[in-house]
Amino acid sequence: MSNTGEIRSLPRNTTRGKILRQGNVSGYRVFGHNCGYRKNKQMRVHRAVARVFLPNPENKPQINHKNGIKDDNRVENLEWATCSENHLHAYASGLKSMVGEKHNQVKLTDEIVNSIRAEYIPGTTWKPGNIYELTKKYGIARSTVSGIISGHRWKHLLQESAN
Repeated sequence: MSNTGEIRSLPRNTTRGKILRQGNVSGYRVFGHNCGYRKNKQMRVHRAVARVFLPNPENKPQINHKNGIKDDNRVENLEWATCSENHLHAYASGLKSMVGEKHNQVKLTDEIVNSIRAEYIPGTTWKPGNIYELTKKYGIARSTVSGIISGHRWKHLLQESAN
């Protein structure tokens, strides 16, 4: 293993060990390894690099990518962190947000929200452009459509368009 995230297999006979292929799970680089008889397991590369090259005197459970790039597994880009520290870093660096598309539980995009606002026709009843038709078209609750139209939800888009 190198401090850049390159993982090699164990040396065999006269060979040095080959560089292992790495997969991708949710943006993180992973590799397969044996942890006993016929037990193959996937491990995240950043976790393996941190375990080997970074001391963890405070016994923190997570590894933070300082630059926010999940597959940059150089040792200088990694640090041990608590769950709280990891989340605070994600919000401070703009990787996560409490509003809009970057919110971790969002189901809509800015484009869809703007489309809903553009398609809504006030005063329509059971016709295209009314709240009921928009809920069917986008597969969301009536209260969500109402909140978008009234500006109680996704209000940051209204503020952006006003500027």
